[in-house]
Amino acid sequence: MILAYIFYWAPKQHKKAELAIYKAEQYFAKDSLQLALNGDGTCDGLLTIIDKYSLTKTADRACFMAGVCFLKDGKYDEAIKYLKKYSAKLLFIGNKRADLLITTFNIINANSKIVNTLNFFIV
Repeated sequence: MILAYIFYWAPKQHKKAELAIYKAEQYFAKDSLQLALNGDGTCDGLLTIIDKYSLTKTADRACFMAGVCFLKDGKYDEAIKYLKKYSAKLLFIGNKRADLLITTFNIINANSKIVNTLNFFIV
C-alpha cells in the first residue's frame, strides 16, 4: 500500500499539482492577489490547490504564496494560518517565512503571539 503511494499515486498527484499551480503563480507574480488565491474560473487558485493536492510539495509552496497574498491583503489571521502550514525545507525560505510571520504579528500588535511563534522556532 505504501509502495503504491510512493511510486504510483504521489508522482501523478505532484504532476497534476504542478500543472494546476502554473496560472496561480503567474497571478501571484503580478500581484493579482484574488486571482492567485481563488483562480479565474478556468484555472484553480492557490486555495483549491492546497485542498486538492494537500500531500504534495506544490501544495506546500501554495501555502506560502497564499500566506503572502493574505498578508498583502491585510487578512493577517489567514496569513498566519497559511504561513504556519508551510514547511520550509530550504533555510532561506524558512527564514523568509519567519520574517513574514513576525511582520504579520507586529502589524496586528499581537505580542503574546510573537513570543509563542519565536518559541516555536527555537524549540
